[in-house]
Amino acid sequence: MNIDTDSRKTDLFGPNTSNLETLVERYSRIKWYQNLGGENDQNEIRDLIHKFTSNFDVEDYRIKRLSKEQLPEFLEGMKLEASPLWNSLNQIPIKMKEAMGETGRDEHLNYINDTIPEQVFHGAFDGAFEQLEQYGEETISFFTGAAMYITTLASAWEILGDLEEWQSNHFIPLIEIVEKGHLPLGLYENRFYYV
Repeated sequence: MNIDTDSRKTDLFGPNTSNLETLVERYSRIKWYQNLGGENDQNEIRDLIHKFTSNFDVEDYRIKRLSKEQLPEFLEGMKLEASPLWNSLNQIPIKMKEAMGETGRDEHLNYINDTIPEQVFHGAFDGAFEQLEQYGEETISFFTGAAMYITTLASAWEILGDLEEWQSNHFIPLIEIVEKGHLPLGLYENRFYYV
């Protein structure tokens, strides 16, 4: 996976082109969902979940790992608006767009929104299909969409990384979880779920 950073495109990414290139290169090495349902790296994943939630001052929750077999029922009952974390997360794209506008980086955001989902789609879909085919099209679509959403937000954050408020990319722990072949599903009913 490559973002075109030849001399004509370098200005498109602003002062954080190198950081963004590094992050996108990481996406290209992800073996999407290869460890779903596996029990390896559990302590590390729990640490990454704590790191992610602490970025949003969420402290009172337990972590629950789901099996692949539990996914369809969980996804069917999942409501984003019921998640206390979602109230913080759904504001981030709005704040990013405002910061990009204030700093003249609207074109950067547009390019990321067009490029990253397209570049992540095939690998994420293939990984989800391989691991989750028996659980149906909706489950595969959810996992493919989650990959595109997480990577796009992490990439957009990097574009703003030279600004004080945006220096610490809060989505890197989620990228590290998917790099390990798992997916964070979110915080519901005082439990942070992942598979």
